[in-house]
Amino acid sequence: MKTHVIHLAAHDDYHSARDQMTWAKTPRILLVLPRKERILRTELDLVLLERQAASLGAQLALVTDDEVVIGNAEDLKIPVFETIKEAQQKSWKTSRRKAWIQRRPIRKRPVDPQNLTAQKAWWFDREPTWLRVIVFSAAVLAILSLLVVLLPEAEIQITPVKKQQSMQFVLRGEENINQVSVSGLVPIHSTTISVKEKRSWQSSGSVEVGENSASGDVVATNLTDSPLTIPEGTVFITTTEPIQRFLSTQPVKLEGKIGASVTIPIKAQLPGTDGNVEKGRIQVVEGPIGIKISVINPAGLQNGTNRKNASPTEQDLQTLENLTNLALEDAAKLQLQNIAGEGSIIIPASLKLEKILSRIQDPEIGAPSDNISMDISADYSGAYIAAEDIQDAARLILDANLPRGYQATSGEVNINIIPVDGKEASVPIQAEREIYAEYNPSQIAQLAAGKTIPEFIKLLSLYASVDGEPKIEIKPFFLGRLPFLAMRIQVSSLQ
Repeated sequence: MKTHVIHLAAHDDYHSARDQMTWAKTPRILLVLPRKERILRTELDLVLLERQAASLGAQLALVTDDEVVIGNAEDLKIPVFETIKEAQQKSWKTSRRKAWIQRRPIRKRPVDPQNLTAQKAWWFDREPTWLRVIVFSAAVLAILSLLVVLLPEAEIQITPVKKQQSMQFVLRGEENINQVSVSGLVPIHSTTISVKEKRSWQSSGSVEVGENSASGDVVATNLTDSPLTIPEGTVFITTTEPIQRFLSTQPVKLEGKIGASVTIPIKAQLPGTDGNVEKGRIQVVEGPIGIKISVINPAGLQNGTNRKNASPTEQDLQTLENLTNLALEDAAKLQLQNIAGEGSIIIPASLKLEKILSRIQDPEIGAPSDNISMDISADYSGAYIAAEDIQDAARLILDANLPRGYQATSGEVNINIIPVDGKEASVPIQAEREIYAEYNPSQIAQLAAGKTIPEFIKLLSLYASVDGEPKIEIKPFFLGRLPFLAMRIQVSSLQ
């Protein structure tokens, strides 16, 4: 019967053997395993190969001297032969030839569960001393090598080269945006401020005011037959313009008969020369008693006097109002700056008076007073560019113009506002910050691994821009080289 012989190599496994079986067109397939090589040693390999042969309509047999393969084949009833010739001459029935198979018994070391020391001594007693020394030395050397590789760690601190980055640009405020842009556009923030100011101004004008009141007597005549009492404070009035009023300074009694008379002392109600009157001008008595008596001043009253007193003028009022308005505007600017915060930019042209809440002037123009005062409360509106937005815009613009190979520090940007007339929401800015040369910590660690310190310093100067030599700390011990493992090297900056 035709037999397809497949010679397997030492590198073949189940998959390669299966592929080679696919090309067989004979009823028998003989797998020849290489001598002294260990392949297809699992029972599963043989089960799968036997199934493959069955699917091809063929019978499977083996040529091998591997005891493990032979044992597995016997369990699966797969024929096993010593040579190819024998396989071709004999029928393929399950091999029963166990006599020629000399299975090597598995050597077991004597185990004494009660004495582990005896188990260890068993191996050493069987091996020569020189071999034990070599094995022990190799183990110690391996451990020492691991310690040298794994234990050392290093910390490298470098100082990257630093320099200043400086730029001038213009910030332009916009009310309809919410965030800054690299073109210099920044949001404008608006707010309302309530302020109150009180100012005074010395009066520059003068006015005459009464100093002493005019005084004298009137004669009262009884028009009835009843006695009358004229109380203190009775008012007597002139009959011609300007009307002047006089008050009695003491009570008097009038005899109860028609035509009886009495003299009453009086004094002008208001001080000053306006209280001076001529003879016979006081003829009226105020009140109910006026219909019971008649009065007249038999002599003129001429002892009322005036004096000059300071008084505010219209010019004083205008000056005071201007001063108060300027004070209100200054107070509004200060409050707006406090609201905006330090570093913000106030837009002067945005400050506007929205509403006068109250306006109190004291005294009126022409009134006697050494000073005139004004108390005003008002609402102002104003706008500003926030310090945070200025910083963000400056960083964006500086980042866009960052020199290659450099990166910025995490600190704030120094902002210098260039003075302008302040009428527009465009503000020239001088921005400056510190930048330093970039470096890659992991690449520097790779660069340093296994190098001597001089070697590393030389390589570092070629790789990165650093200021001075790095600071290197190695622990727990130093054997003349940096750690061999880059993961045991930590790189940081001294900036």
